[in-house]
Amino acid sequence: QCSGWRLYTLAEVSPAPPLIPVPIDLPIWLEWQLATLDVYRPSNTVVKFNTTQSHLIVPDYGYRLRLALMELLFNAFNSLVNVNNGQVYISVQQIEKEIARIEITDNGYGLPTQNPEECFDLRFTTGPYIYGLGLIVVRRIVEKHRGTFLLETMNNGKTRAVIQIPTGTPYPDWESEKALVLALE
Repeated sequence: QCSGWRLYTLAEVSPAPPLIPVPIDLPIWLEWQLATLDVYRPSNTVVKFNTTQSHLIVPDYGYRLRLALMELLFNAFNSLVNVNNGQVYISVQQIEKEIARIEITDNGYGLPTQNPEECFDLRFTTGPYIYGLGLIVVRRIVEKHRGTFLLETMNNGKTRAVIQIPTGTPYPDWESEKALVLALE
């Protein structure tokens, strides 16, 4: 240790910028993202995309909502790696005046547990090279966007992830968010 030296925290050296809401058009962004992620889609898998709206704007803070949606798409694709005739069904619709509903359903191997809440445990994973932070972070992002997130195995064995999120208006509670990294509180 040298006298006169001080150790600074990362927050002191580089404070996180404020999270500015960026409007995203869900149907357009999802179509573009599906084309981008096509290289990750198993070759035996068909993706069906349905929307009742040509434009449906939601605010996204720090690219987080888009990361949550990408995580759900990756999960759907990963569950179909060894499935014949795999299908991913994506639906985007406006269900109330200011609520968007995004539904991602796949016919993969389903949730590996009878209790879907276990999938939100820290370090829960179904693969050897996956850290198990995905779904808990997805839930946290959706809740920070004042939305709800549901994960379930349907009676036919399909897995469905449903996000309901407000449209249009930015949410003031994100303005006080200091860190860019989502800490599990």
